[in-house]
Amino acid sequence: MTTTNGMDYYGDNSTCGKLIAPLVSSVGFFDYDYDPYNYYQDCYQSTYNIPTNRRMQRSVRSSRRRPAKFSYVFDGTSSMGDNAAALTNRISTDNQWGYPCWNEDSLFTYLNSKVVQVSGQGQTYGRRECGIQGQTGEDKDALHIPEAWRKQKGGKIKWRDCNDPMYADYHLTYNSTNQFFKYVLQNTKVPNFRFLIYNGDVDTMCNYLGDSWHMRDVANENKLKAGSRDPWFFSKNNQVGGFVQRYSGVGGQGVSVTVDVLTVKGAGHMVPNDRPGPSVQMITNFLFPQADGVNYTSTASTNPQPDLSPLKSGQSSTNILVALIVLVAMCIWHF
Repeated sequence: MTTTNGMDYYGDNSTCGKLIAPLVSSVGFFDYDYDPYNYYQDCYQSTYNIPTNRRMQRSVRSSRRRPAKFSYVFDGTSSMGDNAAALTNRISTDNQWGYPCWNEDSLFTYLNSKVVQVSGQGQTYGRRECGIQGQTGEDKDALHIPEAWRKQKGGKIKWRDCNDPMYADYHLTYNSTNQFFKYVLQNTKVPNFRFLIYNGDVDTMCNYLGDSWHMRDVANENKLKAGSRDPWFFSKNNQVGGFVQRYSGVGGQGVSVTVDVLTVKGAGHMVPNDRPGPSVQMITNFLFPQADGVNYTSTASTNPQPDLSPLKSGQSSTNILVALIVLVAMCIWHF
């Protein structure tokens, strides 16, 4: 395989390259409604008409149109009576009706709407429809996009989820994050410092196998001892939630450090969306370990169905806590 930017790989003229190229190319997947971010998630072609961009190619959206009789909105079970068969999705194989994919249509429409982009300049510009109270005086646009930028090329430039020219010109500065892990491990002075690296096990883009190999190399480079790879369990019924392997040792400043490499069974790229219960248990145990350390199987401090706080600005400490948990988890995962 060969690459020009360190991100996209193409088959060379070797026999091996010719065999592997179709496996990593998006072309062969467009006929199968295959979403590489979740192997078991169905996808449907986006309805908005924009040029094919890099992310669309990478995420392998389907070239098929949605079935005409597909129900876009699931209204719940209140109108279905006692007939459980009415819950069967006869169009899609996944359990979310393809929503994470076709919701991109709504995202595109929303982020290109005047409500979001256009500056009112002294007007209350229709934001109540979005649940946001507009302000008079200096009513700024939500995305802070300069008006001159919006109006270039006759206003035909639309928001897209990937900037093709920028992507084409971008070249990786670092081919590995090993040096960043090493810097933290060698310089942290925080006692019992720990990392959590987690993947959904049906995410083929940021796949668990690649991350496990990567963290194995990081552990070896920093002389961390590898533990066994064992299942962790979700809920009091001990359902397998995934697998976890712990690397432990002493950092450069003499403090104990651990790196947990964990998978979430049945989850794709958006782990909390696909497996919310196991995700809450995983994050809670990581952030609030017991006296004897982090135990991802523990349900002692976990409520898999937490009560949602009222959606009132400035009155919800729970919302703030949840946001902090999500932020920390995202930072750790992306690091």
